[in-house]
Amino acid sequence: MKGLTLALTATFFAAVLNLSWAQEKRNSDAYTGRSIDVLAYCRKAYGDSAGISHVRSLGNSWRCTLGKREYPVDMDAACKLQYDATFSARLANPADSYTWSCNSRKTHPR
Repeated sequence: MKGLTLALTATFFAAVLNLSWAQEKRNSDAYTGRSIDVLAYCRKAYGDSAGISHVRSLGNSWRCTLGKREYPVDMDAACKLQYDATFSARLANPADSYTWSCNSRKTHPR
């Protein structure tokens, strides 16, 4: 009987810890890692005929294109344009231009 009580207690605490972790993950995911619409930023900055280019293996390679001209993309400005002033850009892997994300500096609600 003592063994059964101990097993049930351990199972209960494991379930509570798992639920707590899952809630924390949902709270943090809601405020980080949002995508960046680089094309929308370029069109806002250079007009509707602007396009984009980049080299996948170079994190800082995103460019706005207008004809044969290229202009570097300010990823922080793109985040702020798409979301609000509390967001900033983050590059997770300098060797992969697809790892940019917008992250909020707001305090996460608990």
